Amino acid sequence: LPAIGDDAVAAPLRDPDATPATGSETVLVVEDEPLVRAFVADDLRRLGYDVVEAENGGTALEALRGRKDIALLFTDMVMPGGMRGNELARAARAIAPDLKVLFTTGYSSAFDGKPLPGDEFVTVLKKP
Repeated sequence: LPAIGDDAVAAPLRDPDATPATGSETVLVVEDEPLVRAFVADDLRRLGYDVVEAENGGTALEALRGRKDIALLFTDMVMPGGMRGNELARAARAIAPDLKVLFTTGYSSAFDGKPLPGDEFVTVLKKP
């Protein structure tokens, strides 16, 4: 690393007691693992979001048909039952064209932020 002079100013650290950013939108969380789904939903609720939970693509699409206030689809990429996250996102956008989508996956090598062939979705959050 290059050396810095005495006149350099350190960037301020984030205040650990600061209130995190919050929201008020409705998020549809789709995750087949109940503990992971509960963890994500609880954290989002603590931040002020309204959360609708679904365990698979079918129940997620039912929720979207029943509610017009869902702003974000937060979905796992790999789920049992024959519908992957990107397929769910396409079907969801047929119901709600302006729906934002955030994918999550525990398969780090399978989805590295690059779109799947023929896929316009690219936002992938990797699970720890």
